[in-house]
Amino acid sequence: MKKRQYYINNVCDERGRLTVADCAKDLPFEVKRVFWITDVPIATARGGHAHRTCNELLFVLNGAFTLHIGDESFHMTNDGMGVAIWAGEWCDLTDFEPQTVVLVLASEEFRPEGYVYNKNQ
Repeated sequence: MKKRQYYINNVCDERGRLTVADCAKDLPFEVKRVFWITDVPIATARGGHAHRTCNELLFVLNGAFTLHIGDESFHMTNDGMGVAIWAGEWCDLTDFEPQTVVLVLASEEFRPEGYVYNKNQ
């Protein structure tokens, strides 16, 4: 099984916290696309799909939500932990707190044909 959780460096002092990802060292793939999810209404889910060939790594920048990948669930918070969703894995994002911001790093550019929306496929 591939590694699921990745931690990036948090440097804290009296000025606050600086979170740094050294892309060549800390991330499991070369990043080709970056996007973020914001303003998710209460009781709304995101995801509901798998990717044919794209891998993603999710981090919370603010707030919290629950990430479901197959039979695994992760309560995602702004603690520097990212969770990988590997190609072919079904995911759902639920239980968004208000003002949650999710950063997504993807291994491929957006391709509509790269998505699977039928869980039985």
